[in-house]
Amino acid sequence: MCSSKLSSTIIEIDKALDKFNDIDFSLMAYPDCSKELIMKRIEKLHTMGVEALYLSVDDKGRLSPTLVGKGGRGLVFLCKACGVEHVVKLRRTDAAVSSFQHEANMQTYANKLCIGPRLVAWDDDILLMEYIKGENLSSFLLKHHSLNKLRQIFSHLLIQCFILDIGGLDHGQLSDASKHVIVTQQGNAVIVDFSHSSIRRKPRNVTQLASYIKLVTARFGLCFHHKENLNEILREYKCSPSVAAFDRVLEGLDLGVTTARSV
Repeated sequence: MCSSKLSSTIIEIDKALDKFNDIDFSLMAYPDCSKELIMKRIEKLHTMGVEALYLSVDDKGRLSPTLVGKGGRGLVFLCKACGVEHVVKLRRTDAAVSSFQHEANMQTYANKLCIGPRLVAWDDDILLMEYIKGENLSSFLLKHHSLNKLRQIFSHLLIQCFILDIGGLDHGQLSDASKHVIVTQQGNAVIVDFSHSSIRRKPRNVTQLASYIKLVTARFGLCFHHKENLNEILREYKCSPSVAAFDRVLEGLDLGVTTARSV
């Protein structure tokens, strides 16, 4: 997350180039900050249907596009499209990948399974998607230690992982889900960032997230009574994923049995 103070200031996308010298757009082509590339990306956002960019005031009093996320492959900015808040992920100029095509394909696949933020439009350098307003799982865990609430969050996430497993998509980064899950203000957990996902390797979403849950519950001293044979339960699920095997994973993690049979 960025340290800038969020504001309700916006700049209409068709007027952004006119304000090029008044607003610091440099992060939109990070880290090269190429003026030519920034202008090209602003024009592309316009054609994608982005209506405006949200602006924030940094510590030096300068206006710049509101940064809501930063990773190794892209920076995420808050924008408006179809009259509501969305986000755009812009590829870093030093990213290890030359295109967002793979990530877009994987996120589209996940969306067909009703998982992840809805992808609206994309090209090689830009992903326009639904804005999931909330905080990452790591930040959420630092503030909330209600066992019932955490059971709800973890169960909801594991059901999503089970759907991905059965659907044949491996997220690839859920062994450390701290920054790949957003918890909304309503308490819903959403899996995000499909940049390392694959439909070619065997899905391990449930087992990876289960390992993460074991780790964080121990780290925060949470009173989850994991079964002694949990590792055996996870091995059985890994060998033969099924609703029954998934229910045993939930029981092994002390999360109870959910409505997975309706999935």
